[in-house]
Amino acid sequence: MTKKDGNSQQRVDEIVVELLANELSVPKIAKEFGVTKSYVYMVNSGECGRMDGFKYPVREKKYPPREAPTDNYGDLI
Repeated sequence: MTKKDGNSQQRVDEIVVELLANELSVPKIAKEFGVTKSYVYMVNSGECGRMDGFKYPVREKKYPPREAPTDNYGDLI
């Protein structure tokens, strides 16, 4: 992390704590800390403020399960 980005290791640590708590969405974490969503994603992946011996990504991406389609298009023919 460079000094010019204006984000301290303490801020990174606090963002990591929020990611681990898994209570807030990334956009809400970004708003709480006054940073961009991209920055939170970079902290999550270890691109910014990487800590040695820490497993990345901090929070795994979870996608909602897809529902099976309810329409059966085969009946139209």
